Amino acid sequence: MVNKHNYYHILGLTPRATMRQIIDAIEKIRNLDRQGDYTMILSQIEQELTNPRRRAAYDKANGFNKDDYENSELPVVSPIKDVFVDIDESFYSDPKSSLFQLENLKNIQEELQNNSALKHEPSKLKSALSTNFKYLILFILLIAIGFLAMQFSQSVMDYYNGRKSVEQAMVSLTDAQKTVENYIRNNGYFPETLNIPTGNDEPYQITVNGKNDKNQIILEFNHNAVSPLRNHALTETLITRPNFTGWQCDPSKDFPERYKPKKCF
Repeated sequence: MVNKHNYYHILGLTPRATMRQIIDAIEKIRNLDRQGDYTMILSQIEQELTNPRRRAAYDKANGFNKDDYENSELPVVSPIKDVFVDIDESFYSDPKSSLFQLENLKNIQEELQNNSALKHEPSKLKSALSTNFKYLILFILLIAIGFLAMQFSQSVMDYYNGRKSVEQAMVSLTDAQKTVENYIRNNGYFPETLNIPTGNDEPYQITVNGKNDKNQIILEFNHNAVSPLRNHALTETLITRPNFTGWQCDPSKDFPERYKPKKCF
């Protein structure tokens, strides 16, 4: 029985096609197949149909009569038909051969023609790629601007909250000084320790250290403070000299310059 789906169908030829017709048909499809989607099948067809012995074996295996092509090397009178024709038109000069038309040939033709059309419209393809690239660049720029805006906004908020915390800390230190001074008036000496209450949500805590005559009030910023202030401290030390008694403010080492209160310069 004849195999209706065979290499001749793909080429749009009959089993009586000459070697020249087979070679021309293969080259025609290759020229249109610019993306190489059919390279493998075309190579297989070429190996089978351009080798007389392999072609004879192929034809026998697919049910073709040797008489159909034994004179195939005679000169061809008419030129090879265009393999890319409408599916309704017969690919064969013999009407009886219409039964051999390959059902998938139209899909192969349309795919190759579409690929060919795309190759002839580089400007449209370039325009589409250019537009997509512009949108990508715009998207990246928007993300970058948003990120920078967020960072700037966070920096501004940190500075504002930090300055506010330092101003509040100086007020609390002044109140702590008054508390210690009242203690000295009532007891005649600087307290070794003294409870200076602060709220749980405050960005600092205050301690009094009178041991070893240090005579200090220490305000240390905690985890509630903005990150640049955390673990830094402001220390008020009571200075006693002849005809002078007062407080001296000292920031801790590496205290952020932008947050230093004027009193501690």
